[in-house]
Amino acid sequence: MIVLIGIYTMKRSKTIFLYTTLYIFLCIGVFGWFALAGKTLINKSDAFEQHINALMVYGKYIRGYVWHVLHDHSLIPQNYSFGIGYGGDFYAAMQYYVVGDPLNLPAAILPTKYIYYYYQFLILLRPWLAGLSFLALGFARRSGNRTTALLAGALTYSFCGTVLFIGMWNPFFVTPLILLPLLVLGADRIIDSFQKSGDTTGSGTLSILPGRQCTTFILAVFLAAICNFYFFYMLVILTIGYAIVRMISAFRHQGFRIPDLLRLFLRFLLCGITGAMMGMIILLPVALMFLGNPRADAGNSFTRLYPLSYYRELLQNLVSYVYHPLYDTELGYTFIAVPVLTVLLMRGLRRQNMQSSGNPDNSAEPGSKDLAVAMTEHRYSVRSMDGSSAYRR
Repeated sequence: MIVLIGIYTMKRSKTIFLYTTLYIFLCIGVFGWFALAGKTLINKSDAFEQHINALMVYGKYIRGYVWHVLHDHSLIPQNYSFGIGYGGDFYAAMQYYVVGDPLNLPAAILPTKYIYYYYQFLILLRPWLAGLSFLALGFARRSGNRTTALLAGALTYSFCGTVLFIGMWNPFFVTPLILLPLLVLGADRIIDSFQKSGDTTGSGTLSILPGRQCTTFILAVFLAAICNFYFFYMLVILTIGYAIVRMISAFRHQGFRIPDLLRLFLRFLLCGITGAMMGMIILLPVALMFLGNPRADAGNSFTRLYPLSYYRELLQNLVSYVYHPLYDTELGYTFIAVPVLTVLLMRGLRRQNMQSSGNPDNSAEPGSKDLAVAMTEHRYSVRSMDGSSAYRR
């Protein structure tokens, strides 16, 4: 995960240094109050009762497997554990919590008494990686992005409402924020390579087989598949939606050809299947366990829409903090975010219209160009840095 991000950020060491420095200062300002109050970052509910214990057991499991290989000379893992309920499969039960996430592997070499410290370190590390992933996307997308715009976007992304609320409650919920920019980056590389190769003209023969330009997307899908099956399918849905919009936008000015879109869709499909197949060593046992669960035949009761109260609270969430106990939805906007987004969107649309008519927008401020274009082209969403939601549940 870190290596994949580093490929796109290693040439921007100055920006990375500035981002890391600002991130550390913001962490001190946001989370330093816990230390002053003599409190840890571990909440007394899910984190203390579930996630800490899962991380401890995972470390013991890895150490036990290594001992099993060296002592019994067998590579077959001993997965059944009587410490899970009345007995159950460790692999399937713990995949949701710890198994597969590369950030949890150091638990294997840490004594149990230090797991508490490492768990708190992960609470701070994951948002930093999310911002770094955002920077990787910004670096790859537009070389002319101002450093200040990239830093503002990365820090806002790292300290968004989701991180400060649910990321403090269940830290591994920040993992999708790390992976989504990488999936978007991989999708962009596939589409850009398709355009640059001249395939949209229909003059050449496009191979739908994955190539070097598909590596980022395949690795991102692989990481999403092994980290958490629950987040995996949601990230797949988001990536598919983005890819469809991005492909339509890419073909809009070059002539719309159904065969071109079909070939590009098949390339995406093969890349996604390749990444998912690579992750089947983690994903397949969990899927088989889920399908074999007796509760799967009991049927599900759900409605197509949320209750009306949810949508009412969601509108309130645009201007203030609202706690959604059943859905954990936290937009994290401040009252000024909505008018700011409106102004940026209108300015970006006006600038695009004037450019398409051959009249450049000379009235725009020097610092607004990159941010306006970023907003209109889905570069990033503005979230608040209000830390109040991190203290309530």
